[in-house]
Amino acid sequence: MAETFRDGDPGSDDDKRKRIEEVERVLKIIQTFDPIGVGARNLKECLLIQLEAKGLGDSVPARIVRDYFEEFKQKKYLDLSKALRMPLREIQDQAQIIGSLNPKPGLDILVDEPKYVIPDLVVDRVGDRYVVSLNDHNVPRLRISQSYRDELSQNVELDEKARDFIQGRLKNAKWLIQTIEQRRRTMIKVMEAIVEEQRDFFERGAAYLRPLTLQQVASKIGMHESTVSRVTTSKYVQTPRGVYELKYFFSSALSTEEGDEVSAKSAKMRIRGIIEKEDARRPLSDQKIADILKKDGLIIARRTVAKYREQLGILPARHRKQY
Repeated sequence: MAETFRDGDPGSDDDKRKRIEEVERVLKIIQTFDPIGVGARNLKECLLIQLEAKGLGDSVPARIVRDYFEEFKQKKYLDLSKALRMPLREIQDQAQIIGSLNPKPGLDILVDEPKYVIPDLVVDRVGDRYVVSLNDHNVPRLRISQSYRDELSQNVELDEKARDFIQGRLKNAKWLIQTIEQRRRTMIKVMEAIVEEQRDFFERGAAYLRPLTLQQVASKIGMHESTVSRVTTSKYVQTPRGVYELKYFFSSALSTEEGDEVSAKSAKMRIRGIIEKEDARRPLSDQKIADILKKDGLIIARRTVAKYREQLGILPARHRKQY
């Protein structure tokens, strides 16, 4: 690299131009490294580097990225068709080539240790019943050594200060053991209440998940809502239908025309199912989806459909359209 200029001495325009050319030359070398696309200054350049590497540097996809990137991002295929004087179908085919590129090539070499979920609870089906148990069979249970009690009862030479110290520690140990046992019982109570309320889920699947709040479970088991919240935070349960976070079973309610209630998660599944079955050439608007759900008896506003669709990572109708 060129020698760094001293403070206050930016050098001549010719020197600065040479430095910029040197940096650009080095950057071009870096951009040839694997994975293809690294060293790009922005997404547009990243895609162009990958197209160049595929021998498509002078292709229509490269031209779209180079000259009409904003129109491509917003899926304004009609504008692209007019600008490039190409049929809509062909524009869509070229867009699919661009879509096959990797916008984040660095993730391919990112090495993360896999994170395994160990369920805290297990729900097994036994006959017509669902039995809840803690998944802590390999965890040793806490006990207080008998030697400390023997020390208090048998050692006549133990002075009062030492005796008070041992008694205090025994009291603290008992409190800790009782607290842990109470927590174990609370977790089982909470899960049993969830199983009872969500019986349809365990019998028939996620589409039958019922609306459920922390307050409902708290009232059912006679505990404070904050206690239920703590017990269910970052806790997982293994069920006959898979491993789920306990928070998964809690969801807000939506009304039906029959006066019943369904969970928001169930509504999201219905929305996903409707979109998966739609005609890609005529994608359904959020209002149309709301109308379909209403015909099925589920009352839901258009803005709620839009919110759930976004949470599912599904694009709006104008971006889902295929030609």
